[in-house]
Amino acid sequence: MTPSIFTLISLLVLAAPSTRIVKLDLPARVEQAQKLFNQGEFDAALKLLEAGGIDLSDESLVDDLHLLRAQCHAARQDFVRAEEAFALALEANPEAELDPARVDPTLVKLLESVRSRLVGPLVVNSVPPGLAIAIDGKPMGVTPQALEVPIGRRRIGMIWEDGTSSDTIVHIRPRREVRVEWI
Repeated sequence: MTPSIFTLISLLVLAAPSTRIVKLDLPARVEQAQKLFNQGEFDAALKLLEAGGIDLSDESLVDDLHLLRAQCHAARQDFVRAEEAFALALEANPEAELDPARVDPTLVKLLESVRSRLVGPLVVNSVPPGLAIAIDGKPMGVTPQALEVPIGRRRIGMIWEDGTSSDTIVHIRPRREVRVEWI
């Protein structure tokens, strides 16, 4: 091979368009996918949201990513995958919401349906044991107690032997045990 042919082949290879997916950080990826979604490009938005190399360490946008994935799946009439994506959004943030003024009300109802089915583990102990506990004002028995409670922000109350009470707020997430201990 003469040097001029080798040079020509090298230039053609280097000039060929790249087929690699550009790695975008999570905020840029969600923003770009939202634009695609708004243009009706649901498959392209899903491809961007489900492509590898996403750094999910920034938990502030993980729920947004999954909420948008759910909306894309729903737009494609794949409600099973939409529910799965909503569950992941709620796992990241049990208080994740869709704006009913901007989103189809059916999707808001679907998100709330998924939320109502998700529970997380809560373990409540006290010293001494046998003290009354309540979750969101509802009596739940005495300590020690291991419960599965609805996800989200919950008020855990304790009534001491002398009749005084204490309470605390906890955030319940699916598959993440929360322990409350009163001494």
